[in-house]
Amino acid sequence: MSAFAICQACAGLVEAHLRQGGGHAGNPAGCCIQCQSFACRSHGKREARTQQFRCVECLPGFLLYSAVAHSGSENELAKRIVERQPAWFLARHAWRIEDPRTFLQEHDLVRDPAEETLSSFYEQSAFDLDQQVGLRDPEWEMTLRDLRRIQFRLDSTPQHDLLKLAAATTGFIYPRENGNVDLPQELQVLRGVLSPLAQPGYSERVNGVLVR
Repeated sequence: MSAFAICQACAGLVEAHLRQGGGHAGNPAGCCIQCQSFACRSHGKREARTQQFRCVECLPGFLLYSAVAHSGSENELAKRIVERQPAWFLARHAWRIEDPRTFLQEHDLVRDPAEETLSSFYEQSAFDLDQQVGLRDPEWEMTLRDLRRIQFRLDSTPQHDLLKLAAATTGFIYPRENGNVDLPQELQVLRGVLSPLAQPGYSERVNGVLVR
């Protein structure tokens, strides 16, 4: 790599990184097949099946593409998601995520300094496409509608948790509390319907009443 190249995620101060990465030096280890950005060993890796290099910031889109592929959906949102992926033109079946659990084992992320992991964040989150997410206009409503249709077709497949995994990966890499980032609308919606699961002893106020 050129001495002038730098890892895009390091430059953007992305805190989530691969558990098995090689540090945050910012020194590129490859160029992402999806976004064409450089990534260091902490923010990118070569896929074992395809031998193509992918950065962590493209993982949510990769998961979303896999969800669409397994659902067989052909609504307008599904078509846009497929068209954005090089997988549609290159080894499309090899790019599909067949098992969300295996994906987490191979691509588990960690966020410093608390060392929270993507796998724990995913397990401790609730995913509900029926909740309201502060829709701004009718276009957002249509995006949510199409996501529900994709999920409906995924529910009977072994990959039924792929949309939740895409939502969790998006929220882990780009926490809502860190402010807005330039994400596709469907990933913003998915991040918006993800919420923490209630823990034992957890309580909150609803309409002024303390509930558990």
